[in-house]
Amino acid sequence: MTYSAFETSSYLGHPIEIYEFSRGVLIWRYTTADEDKVVAGLTYTSIIAERGGLEQTQEMSRNPISISMDKDVPFLSQFKGAPPSDPINVVIKRYHESDTEVLTIWVGRIVNVKFKEREAEVRCEPIFTALKRPILRRRYQTTCPHVLYGQQCTLTSLSFANPAIITAVSGKTLTAVEIGARPAGYFAGGFTDWSNNLAIERRFITDHSGSTITLNLPYNGILVGQTITVYPGCDHLLTTCNSKFANDDNYGGQPFYPSKNPLGGSLIF
Repeated sequence: MTYSAFETSSYLGHPIEIYEFSRGVLIWRYTTADEDKVVAGLTYTSIIAERGGLEQTQEMSRNPISISMDKDVPFLSQFKGAPPSDPINVVIKRYHESDTEVLTIWVGRIVNVKFKEREAEVRCEPIFTALKRPILRRRYQTTCPHVLYGQQCTLTSLSFANPAIITAVSGKTLTAVEIGARPAGYFAGGFTDWSNNLAIERRFITDHSGSTITLNLPYNGILVGQTITVYPGCDHLLTTCNSKFANDDNYGGQPFYPSKNPLGGSLIF
């Protein structure tokens, strides 16, 4: 029998749903069945989970879903504290017990996880919503609007990477001897990244003083003796672009435009 035949049958259908959560090379596989299932040679671990209904609408943003599951599911541990640095994709598939045909019924990504007393609510949005988000427009301003190490900036972060071995961790601060080798504020506005169970975690640096940097969010998986990579920041001023990065040819601001608006209505004489 075909998948459609099982779906429309009153008695023969035995639907099973499987979930795939992916973050880079990391993949977590679960199923709502009462036992582990092997599909296409891959094992899906049985968990207690329930999702909201799927709707077919013309408005993509109105088709989000929520998945409720036990808050102790290992996959959710990375959401405790600060959210992951990378987006986590979600694929929901469905098949019937005695059938080999597996259909993908929903594709999206996680936008938020809300932990309750005994369960967690995983809120997801369709992958197509990314196509409808507004694009930033470039403004006429004195400071540079380019994203540091972005395409228009032209700088590559690898050229300014500073490996550092952590000597102390506390709250949202990290300390390393290599960080102190740079002047105060050198890394402020930059970022740091490190490997955490095959995933790359990244945090924005809000302050740099001596051998210590302060991050914008709590960190996961950093221990004393671990190596991180620290990248300098930029205050988007022309002087900094020139002296710190020697990249003033690609400066995107207009630092020399007149401060007085000629159309502002003020008297010239």
